[in-house]
Amino acid sequence: MVENITTICDRVIVSNTNSSLSIVEGHCDKDTEEKTETSFTIMTRDSNGIQCYNEDDHIKVDIETPTGSKSTTELTDSKDGKYTVTYRPECVGQYRVGIEINGQPLTGSPWSAQVIPHQYKFLFKFGSYGNGPGQFKMPYNIAVSEKTETIAVADYENKRIQLFSCDGSFLRAIKLKNNCSNVAFTKSGDIIAVVLRHDHKIFLFTESGQFIKHINDEHLKIPFHVSVGFDGRVIACDWKSNEIRVTSPDGMQLLQSFRASDRDESLWCAVYHQDRFFVSDANANCIKVFSKEGKFLYSIGSEGSGDGQLDNPLGLAVDKFNNLIVCDRENSRLQIFRLDGAFVTKIEEYFYTNDTAPKYVAVSNDGHVFVADTLKHCVYVFQ
Repeated sequence: MVENITTICDRVIVSNTNSSLSIVEGHCDKDTEEKTETSFTIMTRDSNGIQCYNEDDHIKVDIETPTGSKSTTELTDSKDGKYTVTYRPECVGQYRVGIEINGQPLTGSPWSAQVIPHQYKFLFKFGSYGNGPGQFKMPYNIAVSEKTETIAVADYENKRIQLFSCDGSFLRAIKLKNNCSNVAFTKSGDIIAVVLRHDHKIFLFTESGQFIKHINDEHLKIPFHVSVGFDGRVIACDWKSNEIRVTSPDGMQLLQSFRASDRDESLWCAVYHQDRFFVSDANANCIKVFSKEGKFLYSIGSEGSGDGQLDNPLGLAVDKFNNLIVCDRENSRLQIFRLDGAFVTKIEEYFYTNDTAPKYVAVSNDGHVFVADTLKHCVYVFQ
């Protein structure tokens, strides 16, 4: 048996392990998805190519990200000559994987590994046309409670809000006197509903369906869509003024307002994330991005049907990968962008016919994506 003598960190290692014959099992050089735990196994071998183990062997794994930083790795020693390496790539791009045994690189090391954007997979759908429990007539908007994971759907033509568990099971309905265009959850788990009458009233309900109060709409002329900011403030797309208006949770104080479009009834959704407002301007066929002070920064998308182009964009949500999901309505698809506007990927195989209309989208705490399809009268769920 050939013994190799190596000095590592002032420590003399005597081992029969041969780094040039040791191997990697698994996918250290294969494509993997961002923010997905990935693992591979290092097998140490002796000069005869036989698996061996030496407790003094020094295994070093360096995984360098596209930005030049080091990924956090976990090395598990099975005490039989196999070492499992686990890491979680946090961003898309090319990674460099370097492996050394007792100061000597494995044959082929370093490798390049490509980390690709997450590819959403269809899980299931729920709902069908009708007015019974769990059925829809034009599901218009959708929201998920951060507190309970309950799903709320604005069942437009049925003049109600329907509530579902995270697996799509019907829970209850809140009956309304008029059509509901928008639902959102407060931080405490109550439901905000925009009910379309001549004055677009904003209602607040408990999740159990009990009416709490009207939210003061003195500062909102025609609030079509509302969302809730990180501190509970209400962010409204006001169709009368073509402005984004931000009020206190009770609506009593107007905290901020800024003009976001020059076209009437064009602002369909506004969400706040990482000190920026993301606003869908449907008639301009783009997403406009504003600073926390309301200053225009840049646009995402342009008119068209190619990747990164939009036609009548409506609903918006930010997923767990910190990407912006856009309901690209007239192109019958979802498009996903980085927050700086770079196109990432799309979901279109479930929205390819002319009678579908992905209108609004919501994301749960565990990353599931829920899409209200107005003309198919159902909700799609992706993971």
